[in-house]
Amino acid sequence: MSKETENFYDPAQFLLEKEGGDRTVLVILNMPISDSRACEVTPGDNGRESRPQDLNIFEKLWAFCKYRVCADGGSNRLYSYFKHDKKRREKFLPDFIAGDLDSARPRVLKYYAARGVDVIGDSDQYSTDLMKCIKLAEERWFSDSSSHSVPFKVIAFGALGGRVDQSFHSLHHLYISQEGGNHPAAIEAAQQTGEIDMRYEKNRATVSHQLTLVSVTSTNANVTLLVPGGVSARISTPTRVLGPAVGIIPLSGPTRLTTSGLEYDVHEWATAFGGLVSTSNYLREEEVRIDSEPLPVVFTVEIRMWYKDEEDKSSEEE
Repeated sequence: MSKETENFYDPAQFLLEKEGGDRTVLVILNMPISDSRACEVTPGDNGRESRPQDLNIFEKLWAFCKYRVCADGGSNRLYSYFKHDKKRREKFLPDFIAGDLDSARPRVLKYYAARGVDVIGDSDQYSTDLMKCIKLAEERWFSDSSSHSVPFKVIAFGALGGRVDQSFHSLHHLYISQEGGNHPAAIEAAQQTGEIDMRYEKNRATVSHQLTLVSVTSTNANVTLLVPGGVSARISTPTRVLGPAVGIIPLSGPTRLTTSGLEYDVHEWATAFGGLVSTSNYLREEEVRIDSEPLPVVFTVEIRMWYKDEEDKSSEEE
């Protein structure tokens, strides 16, 4: 197949640039928000050394995105993040809170509503709170016809690492976000499910959007995105903030990979669950190229993090 189509991805953009433009949306999900910092790995006298930077991952995301929304219990997490700094809490107000509101605490909703934040309840059980937030974002900010030609970007914070079923649904949404939900697998499922799928369609965004999943704990952080099948993907991977570990997961089914920029590059390599899967690979270049034929694959890469014990160790060595 001719690879005339090439897609470009920049998963570290939010760490290295102050603003992401007018078509960026941060969706905060119901996972703890930590003050974990990314670090830059820079050349030193003894090879490569870590140096702490002002790269609080969550706050970099907040500043990078034009719009910020909380998916149900994500409002609790945002509220609790500032439990020791109530003045700063006043400055971090989302544009809206949406979902079935079965997790958001009443006093948290009351706090944000009193400060002008829209609280939107939707009890529909055929869509998740993430889907509802993306659909509402589309309707509020990207519904005019001029917006349809350019995908908007959604970064879902806390999409992975909690309940396994919810993590899988976040990965599932990577697929339905392709081409406004017109991924071939989604179309086939729609044809088979009939009436149920029409209920499901109610809260599905129709404007094309690029979804990225960011997960952060006190010890680990990752960026995850979907690489479509049948096209060449260029992924910017600045090794000073990303890596070293990388995974390429054939979640759609059996496919063939060709890669460059990794420690273990492959050429037309068959990958599938139950067969061979590229996990625990490592970045070696500032850009990774992936060709997957015929199906999409999930690409995930670590964010380099600064750990307090490393800081203490560095001080001891000095």
